[in-house]
Amino acid sequence: MFDAAAEIGVAAFMAGDSAPSDEVVVADLERGGVEPWLARRLNVFLPLAFGRRLLDGIAVSDTFVDDRGSHRLEDDPVYPWIAARAMQADRAEVERIGLRSSELSAVNQALQAGVALEGLGLGPVVLAERLPAPSNGDGGVPSALAAFEGLLEDHGFPAVQGRVGAMEIGARVIPRPRPAQGLVMAQVAFAVRHPDLAPASLVESFAGVGSTWRDAVGEGVVKFERSVLHPFVAGLVDRTACAGHVRWETWQHPGGAFDVCLGRQLVMVDGEAEIPSLGGVLDRLRTALGGLPLARAIHSLRIFVSYDRGAVVSHGVLLDGEPWPDGDAATAAAPDPGTTGPMEVQQYALLLPA
Repeated sequence: MFDAAAEIGVAAFMAGDSAPSDEVVVADLERGGVEPWLARRLNVFLPLAFGRRLLDGIAVSDTFVDDRGSHRLEDDPVYPWIAARAMQADRAEVERIGLRSSELSAVNQALQAGVALEGLGLGPVVLAERLPAPSNGDGGVPSALAAFEGLLEDHGFPAVQGRVGAMEIGARVIPRPRPAQGLVMAQVAFAVRHPDLAPASLVESFAGVGSTWRDAVGEGVVKFERSVLHPFVAGLVDRTACAGHVRWETWQHPGGAFDVCLGRQLVMVDGEAEIPSLGGVLDRLRTALGGLPLARAIHSLRIFVSYDRGAVVSHGVLLDGEPWPDGDAATAAAPDPGTTGPMEVQQYALLLPA
């Protein structure tokens, strides 16, 4: 799958205040660990696919030609993913990337020569240089969706056409501005839909940083696996699954009790520090939930707290993917967990009607 590669290719073209040259685009991609055969395809095919968004009514060819002969675009392993990404492009992306298209240049030259566009058709795309042969694998850019599917299969729940039972899955990689020279950053977002969810769908995302896109995406996937994956599986697919990775509690509520599936704490520690228990935070949140008219559906709860030697530095609580001010206040008021150094702790839970 080259969905993530297409996103990273778009980010390379969109970097800076003005459009980068082909050489700069390819160099930027390769610095991030994109293999040359893939970097070259992104540089060639992104302008082609995005430019076709601007060629409404003009027939285009489904082939490209190099010194080896003619090839179907759809037979290339990368082009179909780029074409799919082009259909989601916003105006700024279409203008910066699509205006580099050789096909668009040909049409503009025809207009300047007085050629009528009605009935105009374009021949195969001719490449000045042959594309490097594709290698096996992802070309240095892992697909978040493929990673999600792999994690589910590892737990005995293979996805079929993007579904595991009643749960529909999705994932994407969103490149972020580079945090420092020599580093890349990606937000890795994982989505699920399920008929029993209160908000119908949930999206949980995690930032990853590394010297390559493989490292950055991999870090986001690991964070997801350690904190959210197992509640998703146990709460939305099979309550008996993921033993040892989740724990179940029953929380009373005026509208009816909930079985709460708690994932493991995701802890990020700066130096040596004792890992705290968020039990006090959970107690406060359970009390605060009692004041909400919760529907008899599955709800999500995501908790983030940053400590420094026992003091709360920052915090945030999402209920069904939305900020919950009362939850924030309850988290800030929870008793000191006894931290001895800087630390960030996240906890994820699903609340299922008992």
